Amino acid sequence: MLLIDRYLISSWFKHFLIILGFFVAMLIAQEAYNHFLDLLREQFSLIKIFDFILVSILSNVLVLIPVTLFVSIIFTFISLQKSNQITVLKSCGLSLFRISIPFFIIASGIAILSYLIASFFITGIIERKNAYIQILEPHSYTQKSSNSNQILTYQNHSDKRLWFIEAFNINQSKGAYTILHQLNDLGIEVGRIIAQESTYDNDLKTWTFNNGTEVRFDETTGDPIQSISFKTKQFIDLEENPEDFLLFDQEIASLSLNKVNYILSILPNISEQRLKYEIKYYSFFATPLLSIILVGISIPFLSRGIRNNTMLGPIHAFLLLITFFMTNSLTVALGLNWGLPAVLTAFLPYFIFLILSIKLYWKQ
Repeated sequence: MLLIDRYLISSWFKHFLIILGFFVAMLIAQEAYNHFLDLLREQFSLIKIFDFILVSILSNVLVLIPVTLFVSIIFTFISLQKSNQITVLKSCGLSLFRISIPFFIIASGIAILSYLIASFFITGIIERKNAYIQILEPHSYTQKSSNSNQILTYQNHSDKRLWFIEAFNINQSKGAYTILHQLNDLGIEVGRIIAQESTYDNDLKTWTFNNGTEVRFDETTGDPIQSISFKTKQFIDLEENPEDFLLFDQEIASLSLNKVNYILSILPNISEQRLKYEIKYYSFFATPLLSIILVGISIPFLSRGIRNNTMLGPIHAFLLLITFFMTNSLTVALGLNWGLPAVLTAFLPYFIFLILSIKLYWKQ
């Protein structure tokens, strides 16, 4: 590494640490504002409070670090422009791409690190944060993720069962009025369980129905042929876990990589819901490319010698950043509406802005 590369990296690193500290402080302030009273109410120890803040920071690291890189590069080049160092470097015969090499190396390192975090660590971090949120905000979390006060439905495509449960309580694994439909390969109902109450045993992995009726139907005509009433009946062949029911009611943005992967494993290929989870799955691996894209769309504007307005370059860079996020959201919407392949939908914005970056460097 040449002396000029070390100088550029050292100049950037100072700004990076300052801006990263600012963003982390803002994130801590946000979490304290949202959960300070909840932490006091639950009587969290200092160790637990520190762990909660830590997982809150780490859960946002895949976006926090690239954005910090973007802002720190802007401040670095503003500083270099004010002292005319960019002009000196260009007059020495260094091209814009050569000046950008150390920043692309840094961005590539961040991308690789982000891939490792997304693959091995982010799942556990997000699940730990969700566990804390469930403790701190049990009512809002339950209503948001489980719909416990509303009707809960779940379709097991592989075993061809359709569940209907009223007022399901996730903490007690118990529901009120319950109907379970069993279908055959042709989609004809062959069995039905109607009960006033249903309970799932997390230890035995079994369902128990109380005060109900089991109805059996003819497999050809679908006519009822037998009805058996029961006070309490346990079914060991029902493998559905209530957590599977609740996964589909959670916001996709809050799901970890493991949960998204699990949902894809239980959804059939023909399911209409599958595409949005596939897009989320591939987005985990597309997001680390953000740091490289941000370097490519920022430096060409920041290195321009504009005498009248030195802030014009950063403004253009910020506008491109906003355009990227708008393009990403638009691509997801189009992918869901038009049925585009999930891989294409997740990676298309990054590919578009990679081409744009190459074009910007080519002009320079």
